[in-house]
Amino acid sequence: MPNKYESERINILKNAPRDKDGNLITDRNEYLKSLPTCEVGLPIINHDEFEALSSEFDWEYDFIQNYLVDEGMICAWDYDEFHHITE
Repeated sequence: MPNKYESERINILKNAPRDKDGNLITDRNEYLKSLPTCEVGLPIINHDEFEALSSEFDWEYDFIQNYLVDEGMICAWDYDEFHHITE
């Protein structure tokens, strides 16, 4: 039997947006495109839902790796710790 946290997460994921085939949207950009927008065109985000999906599908890692690192917005050389033993 799921605990309270797991039950809440299951309910959140059960009600999350789906693609045209009824499958849970697993891509962060597709999820954001599926949401209604505010008056300036930004997606209106349910933060509990976004957090659950982000955790379930590793969106944070994907964003950091495929956007921040690949686009050169963040680099290990920018951090003093890069030159230190960190284990």
